[in-house]
Amino acid sequence: MEIPVTEFKAHCTRLLRDLREPIYVTNRGRVVAVVSRPQQVEECNPVVGCMEGRITYRAGWDEPLEESDWEACQ
Repeated sequence: MEIPVTEFKAHCTRLLRDLREPIYVTNRGRVVAVVSRPQQVEECNPVVGCMEGRITYRAGWDEPLEESDWEACQ
C-alpha cells in the first residue's frame, strides 16, 4: 500500500492498528519510509522473568571493595 505522508499523519493510529501489509509512505511521489510488522515479537512479562538467562553474577559481586578499587571507581 502506498500512502502520502500527510494522509499517514492524519490516520497513523488506525493504519498501524490494522497493519497487514507494508505501507510505503511517500512525499511528493518518492518513498520516504516503509512501515511493516516486526519480524518477531517477543512476548515478555515486564515484571517477572523478562531478563531470565540474560544476566550472570560473578563470584564475589557482593564483596566489599578494597581501598584500591575505590580509587579506580572515582
